[in-house]
Amino acid sequence: MDVPSAKVGISNATRHVQRAHKLTPPPYEQELTTSIWLQTATTSLVPVSTPSVELRFSEVDELFTLDHMKLFRHVEKDMWEWMMVTKHLRPLEDFYVSSALETPYLMSQLLALAAMHLSTAEGDSSAWYLSQAIRLRQRALQGFNDSLKDTSASKVKSQFLFSSLFGLHYLAENVAGAPEQEFAETFAAVVEYLRVHRGPRIMGDRSWEMLCDSPINTWFRVLNEELNTPCMQLEVSFNSFDLIAAMLRVSDLNQESIAACESARQALESVQRRMHGPKSWGVHALMAWSSLIPLRFIGLLEKQIPEALVILAHYAVGLHQFREFWCLGETGNRLFQGIAKLLASYWAVWLPQFGSEL
Repeated sequence: MDVPSAKVGISNATRHVQRAHKLTPPPYEQELTTSIWLQTATTSLVPVSTPSVELRFSEVDELFTLDHMKLFRHVEKDMWEWMMVTKHLRPLEDFYVSSALETPYLMSQLLALAAMHLSTAEGDSSAWYLSQAIRLRQRALQGFNDSLKDTSASKVKSQFLFSSLFGLHYLAENVAGAPEQEFAETFAAVVEYLRVHRGPRIMGDRSWEMLCDSPINTWFRVLNEELNTPCMQLEVSFNSFDLIAAMLRVSDLNQESIAACESARQALESVQRRMHGPKSWGVHALMAWSSLIPLRFIGLLEKQIPEALVILAHYAVGLHQFREFWCLGETGNRLFQGIAKLLASYWAVWLPQFGSEL
């Protein structure tokens, strides 16, 4: 276990920031390929009480009603806008919709995300939309868990797509949707989100050969080619990444933990390429970071190891840049400010600049 030395100790604020939810992660680097990861990681950190309004859809798992059709219209007509889908990602949006039309639990999750968005945009009906979002999300999760025994190509594709949508929903519901929560809850929920949103990587590792035979493979191949091109000038200076690298060179962590932090740093650099390249992913590049970081790094965050917190603060700057995305809101600002208060003064030199100019 890494124990920070006196010079790198966390401030006394740590004693007052008790985590709201104790996690028991699997052994470092052990990926789970069953629904256990999702059943564990999706336990709400802040229980959401379902509004006492009438729910106007059937409990039958695969039945969709007129209310659902209205949500689907919101998906089909405007999803590219409210999900901030860049031009380069539009083919993937179409792939989600066409796959959902063949898979009830994926459709339920897509509609849950639409309802979650409408709960933030429709003042008078927000409670009703939120209740729809929660019930549809629960229904979708049950369907996903039931599907995991089927490893046929069509099922694997839907499992992969579901896991990416579910992570965004979790963040919107448990962090952006709870703007008044204490930092301890925000931090625990963000770390939990990073674990939840590793779903695409877990599903991909589990069944990559079958995914390679699907239409999504062409899209992934193009992305890999872009990531292997020479680095371009980024809007976010590489000084940020150099700063993290310098911090790790003088770190007292053991080699395994330093390697995990370095992997997270490199993943952040890769994310910046995806955000600002000629075929930009926009905010969805930023959301891909959770699929790139090693599991050990998440364990370091759970222990509130300072080096890991500093890297998360750099990530929070990116979240703040996309604060107009409804799934994020002020998450980046809340995360950065909380980390800055949590760390001792020694660590201030390694933190990124953060201000209204972002």
